[in-house]
Amino acid sequence: MKDWEKLAGVLLDAAGDRAAEQGHPIWVRVLDSPDGDPDETFALALSAEPAGLLGWVATADCRAVGVVATGRLRPTEGAPPGAVDPANDRIRMVCLVSRAGDMAWKMALPDGSESTEPPSEGRMLDCLRRCFGLPTPPPPASPARLQAAAWLAAAFEQAQVARRPLSWSEVSRLHPVARVLDGDLHGDCSTVLPGLIRLAGSAWTWEDFRLHAQADAGVHDVINPELASWMDAGMFARWVLSCLPAPDELLVVLRPHLTPSAARRLAHAVHVATTPEPAGALS
Repeated sequence: MKDWEKLAGVLLDAAGDRAAEQGHPIWVRVLDSPDGDPDETFALALSAEPAGLLGWVATADCRAVGVVATGRLRPTEGAPPGAVDPANDRIRMVCLVSRAGDMAWKMALPDGSESTEPPSEGRMLDCLRRCFGLPTPPPPASPARLQAAAWLAAAFEQAQVARRPLSWSEVSRLHPVARVLDGDLHGDCSTVLPGLIRLAGSAWTWEDFRLHAQADAGVHDVINPELASWMDAGMFARWVLSCLPAPDELLVVLRPHLTPSAARRLAHAVHVATTPEPAGALS
């Protein structure tokens, strides 16, 4: 069994400075030894391609994948002033994931010390795990957040076309579920919107959205179908959410294009839809 922690240290020493000089990650594949000795030796394949290992499926001779990258320290909320020196905040890091799911992590801090406390999630870690088809952590937010972003974006587009403030009745008809049911809705959609939002929140999962994206169902501008197929629900959720503005940001941009009543009711509806229910709450 390989000592992945030791290999992570070797890669950090050998390629950390190079990754810093290049300004982008170096991706690593740990392969079987060319001479067929699986216990003592192995081969390394390094790549600085921008796409890295994204979408790559590990071949039978691949024993682990990894990344050598750089970053900056950021003070946590509430940290005292000067906790991080902006002139000396660079870090170097290595992460390795084996075919069995073992993870090795090493990070060199600006003061020369090292940390081996691994991250729990992140896009790079997701990518390494999916190379072997390993599961990633669960989605970080409810699918309602994606629905809310789609709703707000549709309302903004409609307001640009209308060139006047939209009413609540007009905004309510732009909710994704309302648009799907458009032919079956009669009268003022706003009266049934709360029920539609609850229905949408419970009926669709991130896996449903991933399968829709895999079938090229209208989200190719965010993620292509092949990549959606390669991901699992957790990685897909983090990827999509990172590509979209937060609902609060969209609300700020949209508010001037709505009537006062519509702005208030939309803000309330989005808050209700995207706020998790307290533990133990009954649906």
